[in-house]
Amino acid sequence: MKRFVEWIGSAKAYASLVFTGEVLIYTAIKNMLLGETALPYSMIWQFLALAVIIPFLQMLCFGDMVIKNLRSSLRLLLFSLKLLCTLSIFALIFHWFPVHDPMAWIVFVVGILAAESILGLSLHLYFRITGQQYTEKLKLYKEHHRA
Repeated sequence: MKRFVEWIGSAKAYASLVFTGEVLIYTAIKNMLLGETALPYSMIWQFLALAVIIPFLQMLCFGDMVIKNLRSSLRLLLFSLKLLCTLSIFALIFHWFPVHDPMAWIVFVVGILAAESILGLSLHLYFRITGQQYTEKLKLYKEHHRA
C-alpha cells in the first residue's frame, strides 16, 4: 500500500508534466502548421485524460509492481506500443486528423515513433552517462576505503 501511495504522488507530478507537454506540443504544431492560436476546450479534457492514462502506462511498463524482470529496451518497446495504441484510439474517437486518409495515419504514426525514438535514445544516453559517473564514484569509494 505504501508503494502505491508513493506512486500516486509521483504520478500526479508526472501527469502535470505530461499535460503541460501536450498543450505546448499541440499549440506549437497547430500554430506552425495552421496558424491557429486557440486551444479548443474539448482538447483540454482529452489532454487531461491522457495525462492520467500515460503515467498509468508508465507504471505498468517501467515499474516493478506488474512486470518483475524485463530488459529496459523491451520495457521501452512495450511502453511505446501501448502509447501508440492509446494515442491512435484517441485520434480515432476525437478525430484529431482525417482518419480515413492513409497519408494522415502515416504522418501520425511516423511522428509518434520519431518522438518516442528521440526520447528513448535520450533516456538511454542519460542512463549510460549517469551509470558511468556512478561507476567511477563507486570505484573511488572502494579505493579510499580499502586503504
